[in-house]
Amino acid sequence: MLRSMWRERVKLLNSSPNTQLFEVGPSGTLVGGDIALCKAQEGYAVSVIGLKPGIWHVALSDSTSDAKTVLLRWVAPGSLNPDNLPPSLPNPVFTTVSPPQVVGAYTVDGGIHGLLDRDSLTQLIRVERNNRDYVLEAISDYWLWGKNLSVQVGFVVGSADGPYKITARKHNGLVVELSVIPDTT
Repeated sequence: MLRSMWRERVKLLNSSPNTQLFEVGPSGTLVGGDIALCKAQEGYAVSVIGLKPGIWHVALSDSTSDAKTVLLRWVAPGSLNPDNLPPSLPNPVFTTVSPPQVVGAYTVDGGIHGLLDRDSLTQLIRVERNNRDYVLEAISDYWLWGKNLSVQVGFVVGSADGPYKITARKHNGLVVELSVIPDTT
C-alpha cells in the first residue's frame, strides 16, 4: 500500500527543483541517519529538534560529487499538499538568522541516508501495522528508483560513506535552515 500510494506523490515532488519539498510537523523534530542502520536499531542515529513547522525545501549543493551536501530551508507555514504544489518556490526573507551551529552528526555505512519528520514517519509506521523496517525500506527505495531526493516526510540521498555533520541556523529561536555536510575534519 505505502509504495503504490507514494510513488506518484514522490514523482510529483521531484518533478522540478522547486517542488522538492517536505513537511515538518508540530513537534519540529527530524530523525534519521544511515537508513540501513536505522532499520537495524530501535532508535535513530540522530535527532534534530526545534525546527520551524511547515513546508521545507531540500536541495543538493553538488549532485555530481559522491559526498553530497544537502541543504534544507523552511519556505512556508502550513501543510504540504502534493496534489497542489506551488508554481514557484516561496522565498521567505528573515531579517536575522543565527550563525551556523553544529546540532548533530551521523555516519553513513551503506550509501543511503536522510532526515525524516518524526511526526509523519510515526504516522506512516502506524498505517503500515507498525512495520518500521518496511517503511524505512520503502523510503530508501525512492532514491534507488530514480534519485528522488524528497520523500514527502523528509529527504533521502545516496552518498559517500563516512561522517556527516548537521548545521543549523535559527530565526526567532526556531531552526529555519539545515545543512547536512560531509565531515572532512
